[in-house]
Amino acid sequence: TVPLRNGRTVQADWYFPKDADESTRLVYLQHGFLASGPMYSYTAARLAERTNSIVVAPSLSSNFLDRGAAWVGGAPMQRAVADLFAGDREALVRSASEARGIPVTLPQKFVLVGHSAGGTLVTAAAG
Repeated sequence: TVPLRNGRTVQADWYFPKDADESTRLVYLQHGFLASGPMYSYTAARLAERTNSIVVAPSLSSNFLDRGAAWVGGAPMQRAVADLFAGDREALVRSASEARGIPVTLPQKFVLVGHSAGGTLVTAAAG
């Protein structure tokens, strides 16, 4: 659930490395306009494998007419993604644990990566 006003549940695809250890990081991989997380499955799986990272690829709306501007290019979504990484990161931990089927402790170190409009989103979220 993305922390927007009234919350917004989105699909999130998770990729886990074989051997997570203290060097494991979290990679947030954001698709661009008119795309979805599964379109980046090969890239996400390779990132998880080659960098020993847990990778999450959420699917956000590309509907720029959304009343609350809750789309991949909207400022409210940019703030909501930033909020996912604040505090105890409850929504991310819950999502990762549900995807894995067991409780997951997410790494403290993380990277935000995005393609096209997703790059704009993660840059704004990092700011």
